[in-house]
Amino acid sequence: MSALKNNKKDSTVKTAAKQIFLLGLPYLMGFLGILCLSVCLAVIVRDKIESSPVMALFKAPELTDTGDRDMSQIVLPEGQLSLENFPRLEWGDRFATMSIDELPDATINGAPVYVGDDNAILKKGVGKYFGSVFCGEGGKIVLSAHCNKAFYCLEDVQLGYTVRMHTVYGEYAYKVSDIFLFNMDDNHVILDKTDSEQLLLYTCYPRGLGFRRQRLAVVCKKVSGADFR
Repeated sequence: MSALKNNKKDSTVKTAAKQIFLLGLPYLMGFLGILCLSVCLAVIVRDKIESSPVMALFKAPELTDTGDRDMSQIVLPEGQLSLENFPRLEWGDRFATMSIDELPDATINGAPVYVGDDNAILKKGVGKYFGSVFCGEGGKIVLSAHCNKAFYCLEDVQLGYTVRMHTVYGEYAYKVSDIFLFNMDDNHVILDKTDSEQLLLYTCYPRGLGFRRQRLAVVCKKVSGADFR
């Protein structure tokens, strides 16, 4: 009799456990589905955050190894800046650092500037759009960086601020002349030519994590620095 009662009790426990499992299974599956979706979204958002707008527009190949050649030891004779003695710079070469006089504690001060603007470069500092000119060549120099890294301070820049480029071949200074927002699809902001030398800095807006369609542009006019002869 006692054994029969125990069997009934075990059967009741198993039935209850089975019912609990069946009732909880949909919730478990839902939780796992949400977890998988969250991981996928995190990967997508990460890729969008790290992607350079210019690289996205032109679908340029991403380079995972930039080489990171430090060109800071190159010294050109004063007054002899020309295309003939200009250092041969390749994709991924670090050829300058940046600073802003009015923001001495900003992340941009001392930030390395590289040739090219793929993901690997923007993780390390500031990238120069490969289709733009170098300081001293005349025309538009286009630099970009992440808004949560080197260009975090770009929202704090004001008209009249002095941006300095400390290149391997000389010092250049630019005054901020315009600040505006543009959509990431507005190619002309980056590609339009200029009659005089101009430094264009841009980053995602507003700063912080997450995908942004807007870009903050800071336009600077050249005030000093040697020109190519």
